[in-house]
Amino acid sequence: MKFAAFLSALLVALQVFALPPHPRLFLPKGEEEALRRNIRADTRWQKVHEAILAESGEMLAQPNPEFKLNARKEMHHIGCEAVRRMFFLAYSWRMTADKRFLRKAESLARDICDLKSWNPYHFLDVAEINLAATIAYDWLYDALPPDLRNALMVSIRDKALITSETGGAGNPEYNLRWMDMTSNWSQICHGSLAIGAIAIHEDATEVCDRILARSGEKIRIPMEAEYVPDGAYSQGIGYWGYGTMLNVMYLDAMEMNFGSDSVAALESIPGFMQTGKYFSELLTNTQQSFSFSDNSTGDNLPEHCVFWFYKKTGDPTLLYHQKAMLDRWTGDPSFVHGPYARHDPLMLIWGAGTGDSPCAEFARAKQPEDLFYIVRGLNPICTMRSGWTQDDIWVGFKAGNPSCPHGHMDVGEFMLEWGGVRWAEDLGSDSYSAFVSLKKGSLFNMKPDALRWNDLLRYNNFSHNTLTINGTFQNLETKAEFTACGAETDSMYAVANLDKTYAGTLKSARRRVSLLEGNRVVVEDSLAARPLKDAAVVWNLTTRADGFSFDKQSGVITLTGVNSAGENKTMRLKVILSEKSASPAGFKVARSKVDDEFFYPNMEKPAPGCWFVRIKYIIKKGKTQVLRVEMQPDN
Repeated sequence: MKFAAFLSALLVALQVFALPPHPRLFLPKGEEEALRRNIRADTRWQKVHEAILAESGEMLAQPNPEFKLNARKEMHHIGCEAVRRMFFLAYSWRMTADKRFLRKAESLARDICDLKSWNPYHFLDVAEINLAATIAYDWLYDALPPDLRNALMVSIRDKALITSETGGAGNPEYNLRWMDMTSNWSQICHGSLAIGAIAIHEDATEVCDRILARSGEKIRIPMEAEYVPDGAYSQGIGYWGYGTMLNVMYLDAMEMNFGSDSVAALESIPGFMQTGKYFSELLTNTQQSFSFSDNSTGDNLPEHCVFWFYKKTGDPTLLYHQKAMLDRWTGDPSFVHGPYARHDPLMLIWGAGTGDSPCAEFARAKQPEDLFYIVRGLNPICTMRSGWTQDDIWVGFKAGNPSCPHGHMDVGEFMLEWGGVRWAEDLGSDSYSAFVSLKKGSLFNMKPDALRWNDLLRYNNFSHNTLTINGTFQNLETKAEFTACGAETDSMYAVANLDKTYAGTLKSARRRVSLLEGNRVVVEDSLAARPLKDAAVVWNLTTRADGFSFDKQSGVITLTGVNSAGENKTMRLKVILSEKSASPAGFKVARSKVDDEFFYPNMEKPAPGCWFVRIKYIIKKGKTQVLRVEMQPDN
């Protein structure tokens, strides 16, 4: 269906469909018992359910969050906490009929309604607080006092929906800068607003119809920008979870209330229904993440929206990592704490489901067969693995553009895991608020002279597992593509053309990353110096390996590390410079603590246990050099 036809079908649906009674979002009225039955059918779902109820019980004695702006003039983290509490309390009320949960949810709802504004200056705040208000309005509808029900409706209408049209107080144009963005902001804001419009549709029909029509048109923009053609997401795995979660919440709410035709065109956007696999492939064999750009390097919690994709596609490989992560995390308090837990009830609604049997039956979970994965898009990535256990090798390789939202100068970066040790690591992002006192501008300023690149080590190429030429940064607003690849089990590889990334410092640049015979990774750089200037090359490895030695005669670097089980592991790196005449001085190897190189050591987030291992060499002007680093586990 063409998109114009989709909009036409949506507008017809708005006029024709009689919306169901409340609750009408995610878990329709009367389906609580079916959900309880499916939860009882699997101990994993029981543990999730019980953890939500227990955490809701803890909330009863806690004061409601205070809605105060931070140094960046936003309260996004408080909005996320409001969603977590409202979702948990409303879920617990619906599943147990315990009025203590209802009364606590009402108390939070009144605080939300009493706010003069939901802070459109940082519209993600509006999106989160609107979602909390919408869940209260829809899921508690019949039990709410009439005055609170009306106050919620008015707040959703005025502080979210109408404000999204006018921009609110202050700088309306700036407040609505997200409207046509290609990033997750657009998915989050349009998705939340549409969900709110569905909830209060009877009481504010005209504005709700406008919001629903606009959301259907605008949410297409980031969907086409991000997921086409293969399901990749330029901002990486963490932001994939945020943007995609609100996207599928929008699709779920629309289909539930206006039928499948209302979302058919959006779900058919190339790559979108394949993006559940993207999350699975970007997890290592220990469920850590391929943490390029502003993404966390820590362990991952189960991803709620993957269960929506499983519900839609029935692909059993999507359950493979989710099953392992549920087994790992459901007894840990962090499973129900913090912003990533705020949608936990939806994992049960989509995973356990309300059908005749659980939707996601973990006995069906299947280990993926493919060992090689490559996707195009704004930030092309490739992963290779020798298998799916901790004792197998996993390697990730990134091309792309530093100027993507949340981007780093990490083009050409590789990451490597084997034996439960991250041999090639990424430092991840720093606090968005920590550097306000420097008064050097926003961390989200992506211009060449910005704080992000010049003052913070984590964001430029000096700290990533890539190359630095003549001590300079990678070029912004340029994109590197994969130009060749191979998926044969004994010879997997991908080649990235880095010419544009290093234009001005090199005549040409290619990086090839290979996984050979399932037992070694080879990183090979073919670099040509410019005709009139030598090229000083730094090959960087950021690693958690705490043991190091270098044998200059053999050219072998030996790294040792310890995994979470306390096992000692060893990785050997054989360094070979192919063209002696191009680099007559050979190469040098140096090692340093990451924490010793921070530009602002008292402000930047520490990286305990992380080291830089660097190979340095000079390519004479007009010459071409090939550096080959062969990395092999000592097993």
